[in-house]
Amino acid sequence: MLSIRPRVALLIIVMMALIVSQFENSYSLSQSRVEQEKHILVLNSYHRGFKWTDDTVTSFLETLESLSPEHKYAFYIEYLDWKKYPTQKNIENMYANLRYKYGSKPIDLIVATDDKALELAIDYRQEQLKNIPIVFTGVSQGSFKLLSNDEENITGVIENIDLAPTIQIAKLLKPDFNKIYTIHDFTESGIAMNKDVSSTVKSIDASLNCIALPPMAVDDIIASVKELPSDSIVLITTYYRDAQGLIVENSEFASLISKYSNVPVFSLYDFYLGYGVIGGAVLQGSKQGEFAAKLANDYFDDKELKSLTPVVDPKTEVIVDYNEITKYKVDINKLPKDTVILNKPLSFKESNPEAYYLVMTVIFLLIILVLSLIYYTRRLIRTKRQLESQNEELHDLYEQIYNSEEELKKLVYFDSLTKLPNRIALTNDIQEHVKQQESITAALMIIDIDNFKYINDTLGHHFGDEFLIEIAKIFLNLSSQSIRVYRIGGDEFAFLVTASMPQIEIAAQEIMNCFHKPIYMDKIKIHTTLSMGIAVYPFAGKTVQQLLKNADIAMYEAKQRGKERYVFFDDVMNYRIIEKTKIEHNLQFALDNKEFMLYFQPQYKTSNDKISGFEALIRWKSRELGMVPPNDFIKIAEESQKIVAIGKWVFVNSCDFASKLIKRGYKDIKVSVNISIVQLIQDDFTDFILATIESKNLDFKLIELEITETVLIRSVQEAYTKLETLRSKGVSISLDDFGTGYSSLSYLQNLPITTLKMDRAFVEDITKNTITENLASFIISMAHKLNLEVIAEGVETKLQLDTLKKYNCDKVQGYYYSKPVPEEQAFLLLESKGVDRNLQDGYN
Repeated sequence: MLSIRPRVALLIIVMMALIVSQFENSYSLSQSRVEQEKHILVLNSYHRGFKWTDDTVTSFLETLESLSPEHKYAFYIEYLDWKKYPTQKNIENMYANLRYKYGSKPIDLIVATDDKALELAIDYRQEQLKNIPIVFTGVSQGSFKLLSNDEENITGVIENIDLAPTIQIAKLLKPDFNKIYTIHDFTESGIAMNKDVSSTVKSIDASLNCIALPPMAVDDIIASVKELPSDSIVLITTYYRDAQGLIVENSEFASLISKYSNVPVFSLYDFYLGYGVIGGAVLQGSKQGEFAAKLANDYFDDKELKSLTPVVDPKTEVIVDYNEITKYKVDINKLPKDTVILNKPLSFKESNPEAYYLVMTVIFLLIILVLSLIYYTRRLIRTKRQLESQNEELHDLYEQIYNSEEELKKLVYFDSLTKLPNRIALTNDIQEHVKQQESITAALMIIDIDNFKYINDTLGHHFGDEFLIEIAKIFLNLSSQSIRVYRIGGDEFAFLVTASMPQIEIAAQEIMNCFHKPIYMDKIKIHTTLSMGIAVYPFAGKTVQQLLKNADIAMYEAKQRGKERYVFFDDVMNYRIIEKTKIEHNLQFALDNKEFMLYFQPQYKTSNDKISGFEALIRWKSRELGMVPPNDFIKIAEESQKIVAIGKWVFVNSCDFASKLIKRGYKDIKVSVNISIVQLIQDDFTDFILATIESKNLDFKLIELEITETVLIRSVQEAYTKLETLRSKGVSISLDDFGTGYSSLSYLQNLPITTLKMDRAFVEDITKNTITENLASFIISMAHKLNLEVIAEGVETKLQLDTLKKYNCDKVQGYYYSKPVPEEQAFLLLESKGVDRNLQDGYN
C-alpha cells in the first residue's frame, strides 16, 4: 500500500497542472476576443426612419462587416432627431445620455452622420478629454472646415455636389431654361447645402440664375411653384420643416411640389425619387455609408486616421424616373452616359424572349388560320351562289310537278335530299303501329350526328348535304321489314324498330357500329359519331307526341353524357324534366317573394393574407323546393330568360353590400358579380350597370364583373363593345374559370380584361400533379406579363396556398379561409382579420 501512494500523488499533481493550463488558455482566448472586439459609437443627426440616415447606417454596418469579417464589432447607435427637435435642450439631453451610457465604456471610433452629429461628436470627445477618432458622413466641405477647426483624428466623406448632369438633363427638357429655383429648409445643413448648390451652378454655367425660395409655409411654397416662369426648373435640396415649424416627410413634400409645379422638378438626394421628381445627379446615403466604412476599416487595419484624407469625390450617380422624364417626350438615349433609369418598363421580348417567340409563332399560325378562313369563306360564297342557283332550279321543278299527285305525295312524305321517309311519315307509321300492333314492343330511336355543324362550317353546306346523303345510304343498308329509317330534319334521323327489348338493343348497337370507321368523300376522310335516344313503346309513351318527346329527351341525355352513345329513356329523365318544370315555375315566385339571398365569399391578397374583396353568390331557399343549388336553377333561368331579372336583383343587392362596406369603414373592398351571357346581350345591359353604380354613389373601381370564357366565345364582338365601355368607366372585368374552356390568347390580348380567375381544377391538382403545377405557374406568369391580376379559386389547403404564393398568385379564395357566408358574417370576417373556417355557406 505504501508503494502506491507516491504514484497517486504524482497523478493528482499532473491533473491539477492540466486544469490550470486549460484555464489559462481559456482566459487568454477570452482576453484575446475582448481585445479584438471594436466598440463603435454611431451618432446620427436625424431620426430612425429617415431614409437618408437609415441608408447611411445600414450601408456602413454591412460594408464594414463584409470588409473585415475577422474583426468583432460592437455597435452603439444613437439618434439626435435634430430635424424634429432642433433645440439646445435636445443637445443637452443627448450629452447626458452619452455620459451615462458611454462615459466608462471604451469607445474605439465615433461615426457621425451629417453636420449636427459631427459637431456633437467633436464636443463630446473634448469633454471626455479623449482623442477618440471620428469618421463622418454627409457633411459639406465648408461645414467640415468650420466644425473640425483643424482638429486631429477626424476624417470622413464629404458631400460633393455634381450638378453638371442635372443641368444637362434639364436642357434636354427645356433648352431655353436659365433659372434654377432651389428649395431648402433653414436648418444648418439646408442652408449650407444651398450655398454649395449656388456656387456649383455658377461654376458650371455663369448664365444660369440660382434663386433660393425664401422661408415660407408649405402652402406658400406650393403657391409659388405653381406660377414659376416657363424658362426655369425646380431643384429640391433638403427639406423637412417649413417656416412655421411644420414637419413634412420627404415623400409627401416631393409629391406635393411635383404635383403643383408647372416646370420640371429635380432633386439633389435619392430619397425624393419615386414621388414625382425627375431625379438628376443625386447624393445617396448608401454611398456615404459605404465610403465611411472603408475609412473605418483602413483605420482598424492599423492606419493612422490623420493619414486618411477625407473622401471628397464618392461620385454621385445620375438617376432619373422613367415615368416622370417621359412626360416631356425626351429621347432617353440622349441622357448622360451610365444614367440609371428607374421604372423603365421592359419590352415583352426583353422580359420573356421564350414567350415572345411563342407568341410570334401563335400569331403566324393565326395568320395562316385567317388566310384559310378567307379561302373557305370565299368557297362558301361560291357554294351559296350555287345553292341559290340550284334553289331556283328546284323552284321551277316544284312548279312543274305541283300538279302531279304522286310527286306531291313524295314531297309530303319523303325527304327531298336523302329520299328517306320524313317526320310526317314517321308520325303516320307510329300511329299505325299503335292501332294495329298495340301489344308488340317497338322502339323509336332519334339520332343526331355529333358535330355536324363543324362539317358544314368548314367544308361547306353542299359538302354537308352530300355527307347526309352518304349517311342515309348507310342507314338504308340496315333497314328491313322490322327496322325503318327516316330523316326528320337537319342532321337528325330516326329508326322505328319493331322487336323485343334484346333485339332493340342489338339494333341500336349495330347502328352505332356503322360509324366506328371513317367515311371517305372526295378523298376526304371524315370521322363522325352518333348520339341516340331511345323511347320504347309502350313503356316510354303510348302516343306519338310522348314517344317523340321522350326519345328526344333521351337523345339530349346522350349528348350530355359525352356523345357517341345511345341512351334509353327512363323515369329518372322524366323526373328531371318535372323538376326542371317545377324550378322554372317557381323562379318568378322566388323573385317576387324575396326567396333569393346573397352569400359572399372573401378574396384574400396573398401578399398579406388580408381580405381585398368578396364574390357575390346567389342562394335560393324555396318555400316549396327547399334549398336549391345554383347549378340546378341558373341554366334554367337562362333558358327561360328570367336570369335577366334575377341578375339585376343580384347586381343591385351586391352594390348595396358595397355601400354598407364603405359605411363601415372598408373603402377599398371590391365586390365581384357573375354575369350571364343572357344578361350581356341585353340592349340596356351597359346602361343598367352604370346607372346602378352611380345611384349607390359608388366608385366604379369597387365593382368587378365576372365573365366566363363561354360568354366570350358565344358573343365576342358584342361583349367587347359593352365591356370596353364599362372598363373605360373604371369597372373591373374578370375572366372566370380560365383554363377550362378554349382559353384563347386573343381574348386576353383584345378584350378589356383586368383579372384572370384560375379555375379550381388547377388549384385542386396543383400539389399533386407536376404538369398542373407548371400550367398554373405559366398562367400566372403569362397573366402578369399582360398586366392582368390573377386570382385562384377553390383553395382548400395550406399547401395549395403556399404553392400559389410561390408563383406570385395575387389573390385567392376558397374554403381554406372561408366558405361563402351571409352578409353579417362577412362583416364579422372583416372584423376578425378575415379567417373563420367554421362559417357555413348555407349548404353544409
